[in-house]
Amino acid sequence: MIKKVSITFFLTLLTLSAGKVKLEDPREMDFSDDTPFIPQEVEQETLSNGITVFLAENHELPLVDVFIAVRAGEVRVPAAEAGFAEILAYIIVEGGSNKIKTRAFRDSLENLGATFRAEPGSKYTDFSLHILSKHLPALLPLAVEAIRFPGLPQEQLEINKKQYLSSYQGRNNDPYSVASRIYWKLIYGRDSPAAREVTPSSLNKITEESLGDFHSANYRPSHVIVGVSGDFRKAEILELLETCLGNWEEPSVNPDPELDMITETAEPGIYLVNWPGAVQTNIWMGYLSFKRDDERYPNALLFTEIYGASRFSRMRLVVREKHGLAYSPYGWVSGGLTVPGTFSTVVGTKSSTTLKALNLLNVIIEDLRTQGVTEEDLTIAKESWLSAFPAHYSQTTKVIKDRMLYYRYSYPVNFWDMLPEKIKPLTQADMGGFASGFLEPSQLRILVVGDTSSFDGSIAEFGAFKVLDPSEY
Repeated sequence: MIKKVSITFFLTLLTLSAGKVKLEDPREMDFSDDTPFIPQEVEQETLSNGITVFLAENHELPLVDVFIAVRAGEVRVPAAEAGFAEILAYIIVEGGSNKIKTRAFRDSLENLGATFRAEPGSKYTDFSLHILSKHLPALLPLAVEAIRFPGLPQEQLEINKKQYLSSYQGRNNDPYSVASRIYWKLIYGRDSPAAREVTPSSLNKITEESLGDFHSANYRPSHVIVGVSGDFRKAEILELLETCLGNWEEPSVNPDPELDMITETAEPGIYLVNWPGAVQTNIWMGYLSFKRDDERYPNALLFTEIYGASRFSRMRLVVREKHGLAYSPYGWVSGGLTVPGTFSTVVGTKSSTTLKALNLLNVIIEDLRTQGVTEEDLTIAKESWLSAFPAHYSQTTKVIKDRMLYYRYSYPVNFWDMLPEKIKPLTQADMGGFASGFLEPSQLRILVVGDTSSFDGSIAEFGAFKVLDPSEY
């Protein structure tokens, strides 16, 4: 075998030499930045009852992923009853259906190497089924049956409630998680579905009957979107989905209304949580930004690279590399899908450098606001974002989930595909204008969680502050 390969290699060289083929020097070759990247095609179909289905075939592996999104998240649950949508989602994937009970349901999935998961969110509850394609006809009906007709076993409900209770009891064990929890309450409001907690009081309100009522009102075909990715045939999967979902009719009861995602937010200012004995201070600060359909969103993506997301960001180069105050400082500007996102900054620093870090963050923000960005900032940010763009679609499942995401919130399904052409033309002046118009230091909600006795000064140096008790917030 080795001899044969050697002869073939020699003959190839001889042929190239005889034909005088000129091999290009890689250093002189042109690698264009404009090479188009086209995500895998996704087809969109509609079942007989109006349910939208996205399909992306990929026959490389004998696997199929089915995604079922139901617009029945915590946004339909009053704050005093927080947890209804979340616990219902977990019971659906763990408790089986009216026909297939818990143990038989789980055995059917596990014995065939399938996974069935729930990801409850504020607006939607997402279910995903990952299976070998040959088991799709047998297992998809079981998963759909659990979603449409959940068994809601009392013993599973008690298990889930105990898990939530245990988590609540340990909510103040770690200063980082405390900082994260309080920060989002400051930004979106304590009762916001995006920030509130499941409490012992709200757990007591969750019963088998109340879960059934919530399901009956909010799990309905008009709230459902389906995506299928992987090794399947279009005609066969549509027939199977029609069998499982096509006879699902709208219930007579009205769905629960969606509540406001942003409630009473905190006033700008400094908020302090004293954590005796902490060796590190957690600093979170920010304010609301805008929705993703805002014309400034492409600028925000580049600004995120420049400010705090890339290895060449101001926060990394200044806070970490130059001053050594934090290992992984991070900052971003996000665009929300239905409500504004945030301008946020997260830094963990030694207790003895707390004020120094705070001052440095203020300097970075003020410098960007008044001086703008450099041409080098812009060039590196563009190269970083554009080179990472194809990774957004590195798997067929990512393409499907992306299309479903934008469809569910009434954006163009190819919203992300259009961003490179909006980012490429941005100039240094464009980014400077964005920074000067968007950055508002006076609007910052600054949360500091750490041991005040070890700080390098008093927080009062930055102005008036409010002390928060994590057991009450």
